[in-house]
Amino acid sequence: MSTPTPETRPRPSEPVLNTFRSLIQILSAKIELADHYDDYQAKAHADEMPDCANLFEEFAIEERKQIDRLIASLEHHLWNVHGYAGHRNGQ
Repeated sequence: MSTPTPETRPRPSEPVLNTFRSLIQILSAKIELADHYDDYQAKAHADEMPDCANLFEEFAIEERKQIDRLIASLEHHLWNVHGYAGHRNGQ
């Protein structure tokens, strides 16, 4: 990945949009939660509660889908809508 140039790098004078901040906060919380689902699932199995283990597995799958959607939205707005092109895929 190349280093952003002054033309493609957001300027410090540009405020971070509240929506970006919100999306990033939600993404951070979801990544933190997703990191724990394997432990929750293992503990449910250890407690002989396979139905709960299955529920945690389902939550993990849904969480991953939501994380992917958040990332896609952020990428779309950063790279396409707000013109921070040149950072993606080594460009």
